[in-house]
Amino acid sequence: MTSTWRRLTDRLTGRTEPEPLWTEGIPDHLDVPVRDWLYEVLKNFGLAYPVAVRLKLPSDVLKADNPDWAIAVLNHRTHSMLRLEIVDATLACMAQALEGVPLHHRRTAEHFARVLDGILREGDSAFVVSLDGRGLERRIVPAVSTSVDAAITSAKQPERGSAAKHLRTAMDAAYALHPDPVRAYSEAIKAVESAAHVTLQPKHATATLGTMLGEFRQVRDKVSVPIVGPGGTEGIDAIERLMALLWTGQTSRHGNLKVTREETAQEALMAVHLAALLVQLFASGAVQRSR
Repeated sequence: MTSTWRRLTDRLTGRTEPEPLWTEGIPDHLDVPVRDWLYEVLKNFGLAYPVAVRLKLPSDVLKADNPDWAIAVLNHRTHSMLRLEIVDATLACMAQALEGVPLHHRRTAEHFARVLDGILREGDSAFVVSLDGRGLERRIVPAVSTSVDAAITSAKQPERGSAAKHLRTAMDAAYALHPDPVRAYSEAIKAVESAAHVTLQPKHATATLGTMLGEFRQVRDKVSVPIVGPGGTEGIDAIERLMALLWTGQTSRHGNLKVTREETAQEALMAVHLAALLVQLFASGAVQRSR
């Protein structure tokens, strides 16, 4: 399956189709393929009971003559996410059931996960299978995904600590079926702290993005970036502003007299992508400090 495929009539007329709109939930054209996939996985791995218990499904599904089929076709008119939640829970239960089992069983599970991912992508679903195959996540524009993956790859250096791990966790939390904005934002900040630590405050064992930002402002004349700008400082200004925006935008970090507000899903998404840019700039050596 490939997303570059076009209908025969469009190919014959030379017409280029517009980019498809990714659909939420399980639309009609995906209903049967997803149903059949669910039934095969539930039946082959004996997952009806763990999935039903995990999602607290009505007891009728397990009392049915064929519980696997009852769950595979289960739908709810007022709960548009139920089918996706069943798919998500099935992936998680399958991965958990296969921990420590022989390799060929795990490969069978990986095959099922890849098949589902192909179905969802070809059907223009807004959700795809996560990289680890343990659940669903929101689909990301390929160019965006590529840039984040590049940042993660560049951060896989001993001197950048756990920046790559934090950035990946932030992405997973931000794009999950049920996003965790607070964790996504927190992990985004940790990713930048890890990537920038050796550059800005290598001797400060407990440095935070806040202390690094303070240090940055004190030693601006010793920091260099490839694009300095027409006035000679615009490049440095941009890095400082990005760091400050990410740091001050976190609303759940501290409690005070006012009620602490958790970050929204959109705030977390912006934070993750700001972090990816900063991680890439520090990890690639684009931002440097002379000693």
